[in-house]
Amino acid sequence: MGIIIGVFLRSKGRRGDGTGRRTGLKIQRPQGHESSILSRGTKRLCVAFYMNEVSLGIYQHYKGKRYEVIGTVIESDTHEKMVVYRALYNSAKLGPNPIFVRPQTIFLEILNIQGNRVPRFTPVNLNLSLRFLDIFWISIFPFVIFMINYSLFVLAPRWSTKIFADDYLHFFGGASIAFSVSYILNLLDRSGMIRIKNNLLQLCVVVALVALAAVLWECFEFISDILLGTVYQPSLADTMKDMILGLLGGTFVASRFIFGKQKIGLH
Repeated sequence: MGIIIGVFLRSKGRRGDGTGRRTGLKIQRPQGHESSILSRGTKRLCVAFYMNEVSLGIYQHYKGKRYEVIGTVIESDTHEKMVVYRALYNSAKLGPNPIFVRPQTIFLEILNIQGNRVPRFTPVNLNLSLRFLDIFWISIFPFVIFMINYSLFVLAPRWSTKIFADDYLHFFGGASIAFSVSYILNLLDRSGMIRIKNNLLQLCVVVALVALAAVLWECFEFISDILLGTVYQPSLADTMKDMILGLLGGTFVASRFIFGKQKIGLH
């Protein structure tokens, strides 16, 4: 049913008999299995890992911090089941990634928080699942802008230049990329794979990817002018103007969603 590991944990402080001698920590591990258990108890613990009790993996505390469950243990005196879990953060008091032991009944406890029933720990799904609707919203706006831009400058290049269509398309092109990137970041946040809590950092990530898309767009226009005879890039100044407009559009949309606290991708 599990792998029995004999672990003898003794206090790192002084013994209660007043001898002043310090005790050590002795852990016996079976070959091929890695575990790390830290405790400050003064009694011996016989620890049994049951991989089929509480599922191993990442859990989120109801206050927001995340932990990795590394096994379930049994206290030798009371036979109470305990959960051993590692913090996925550094503690100023306990050091990097401290390891805790908590009774399984408390670990799985349902709390009453401001009238709402909330589990103390919730499993985090690290699998990113894309629905058809997600793929649609990620791709639709960049695709539409790209097709309008290509069609106008192939079918009516003079008219497109006359109405400054290129300027509008680059602005909205950057905005569409920002929308798609924000949507993807929201999906990653929901799945638990990537979570950017700092709004300014999230804005920088979105704008950086918009800048990359703007560079790739200008490369496409350069190749199209050479191979297809289009007039996407009449001058270096026009190229720089297009990139700046794309960044402005992307920054506007990213700021609207990030600092406006609007959530997307929650369909």
